[in-house]
Amino acid sequence: MPRPAGHPTIAEAFSALTDALGTTTPSCAGDDRFTCDDGPVEPLVTICKACPLLGPCRDVALAAYAGPIFGVVGGMVRRTSGKRSDLGRSS
Repeated sequence: MPRPAGHPTIAEAFSALTDALGTTTPSCAGDDRFTCDDGPVEPLVTICKACPLLGPCRDVALAAYAGPIFGVVGGMVRRTSGKRSDLGRSS
């Protein structure tokens, strides 16, 4: 699947996120619920939406859409089935 127009490549997205992680701790740090494939996701999406790293994290999630990302990433929910839902997108 091609990356969405206007979004960085996976390398660019990971580089930006890595730089941001050098100075900022994400709200999900140490919380294993974000990488689980079961359980309620709405509380996790709420945490993502308030995270200072939402932008760079979302860019990684979108750039890696065809990859093995699952759980709640960048305010989006991805199940192992490959289905992605965007519960946390705000206008």
